Amino acid sequence: SPELNTPTTPTSPPPPPPPPGSAFPYCACRRNMPQPFKLTFNGATPLASDAAYSRLSFTLTVEDEVNAYPLNKIEFDLRPEARGVVSNLYYGTVRKGPSYQTYPGQGLVFKITQIKGAVPVGPAGVDISFTVPSAYSTLQTLFASLQYSPFTSDQKGCPLGLIVDATAS
Repeated sequence: SPELNTPTTPTSPPPPPPPPGSAFPYCACRRNMPQPFKLTFNGATPLASDAAYSRLSFTLTVEDEVNAYPLNKIEFDLRPEARGVVSNLYYGTVRKGPSYQTYPGQGLVFKITQIKGAVPVGPAGVDISFTVPSAYSTLQTLFASLQYSPFTSDQKGCPLGLIVDATAS
């Protein structure tokens, strides 16, 4: 039987897959864009008023000014048992309400939403902090992976990044 000769049209290659073992951020956003930000974990401090809780501190900085963009939100890959543990969330000096979304069969996402702005260029960046029960005060006990995703203002772009642990030796 003769083979059918069908013309082919060039197509752009598909975006790269998410890292092995994870489909985070669990949505159809564009992951294959440059990651212009760096998120650094600065440590956890037990609260003086209640040692059963700790304050986690992060700094988000611009590493690539050319590809930096205004943010809409930042998503984190959270352990399922950590749902609801975040309180007193601050993005810079603005208090935010933590947001969670479960993706059945995939994972739990913790979100800092309604950022609506650019990250200041320079080493100071923007501080992000929140309180958790001390049992969740390490990156490994709070997050399912060290991945985070800063979403573009139109929510279509979501490059993956890895949290840098400044407390690690």
